[in-house]
Amino acid sequence: MPSIFVSYSSQDRDRVTTLVEDIRGLGHEVWFDQHITGGQVWWDNILLNIRQSKLVIVAVTPKLLRSEACRLEYTYANDVKRHIIPVLLDQSIQMTMLPVLLQERQVVNYSAFDKAALLALNAAIARDNESPALPEPLPDPPPVPISPIARLRDQISAPTISAETQTYVLHQLKLYLDDAEYGVEARATLEQFSQHPSLLAIIFREINEIVRQPGAAPAPAPEPTVETPLPPPPPKATAKKTQSKTSAKPAKSADTGTGTLVITRPNAVDGGSAIHIFVDGNKVGEIKGGEKKEFPLMVGVHEVYFSFIDKSEVFPLTAVAGQKIVFEVKFKWFFGTDVVVSQLSS
Repeated sequence: MPSIFVSYSSQDRDRVTTLVEDIRGLGHEVWFDQHITGGQVWWDNILLNIRQSKLVIVAVTPKLLRSEACRLEYTYANDVKRHIIPVLLDQSIQMTMLPVLLQERQVVNYSAFDKAALLALNAAIARDNESPALPEPLPDPPPVPISPIARLRDQISAPTISAETQTYVLHQLKLYLDDAEYGVEARATLEQFSQHPSLLAIIFREINEIVRQPGAAPAPAPEPTVETPLPPPPPKATAKKTQSKTSAKPAKSADTGTGTLVITRPNAVDGGSAIHIFVDGNKVGEIKGGEKKEFPLMVGVHEVYFSFIDKSEVFPLTAVAGQKIVFEVKFKWFFGTDVVVSQLSS
């Protein structure tokens, strides 16, 4: 008797094994891949068993819905005209979460694993007992599913990686760290990622924290860098002479008793990322590519520095009434200081 092919996520193996045993208990022959392998031979065997089956049961869980291999399996089953029965193994699954191809079929709710669910599944199998002949010619087989980690490795193999791509890759790898199928590969890729010469310091630090967790191999140290922690948030204003807040209106250079701090930033491809501006340890504002910002300075001695991820050099200056002090800032991507500052006038 032709077999029933079960498409499932390997992370759901325990629940799927119970489902398979229940179906076999009804007298049906079941084929499902019990080995996490890979490569063309493995994939050809999967497709062959789909073609030889009388129907395909899709064991629907959140993990299956995220699996590219499972999507290719049930899509190919549809292409070769196999009957498809979506079987829900998780109560959290809603019909609207299913791909259209599965929504179009009669769905069996098997999340309770009880007698009523088994009878409903048996009725669905009996109804779809006869499969039509395979199409001639056969459709082109889908390619071997590629690990999502492999795609991320391709992105970090480039000589330089943008800040946005670094953030994206780190986020994606973190999602797979506890994955039964991809966890080891994700951790190894993180360690590889930590070696990239254009890696931002903040990305390196987070990777280093992850790979140094118990049971993980330590990540190699980055190039030496001197960092000064950012100061704590400024206290609430208690006196009239307290530094102006970020939203304060810039003072005109002719105002009595004030000078003006002018910050310029040339247009750049990184213009979407803001550089933060600090005066006397208090953040007074931020600036993006192509912008010019002005801030009032009380007459006297001040310290100015800038930060995106790491703190720049601290610049001492003396504010004089009616005088402008001009700085130009821009990015420089490497370990350590990431903002280049030029004092243009004082």
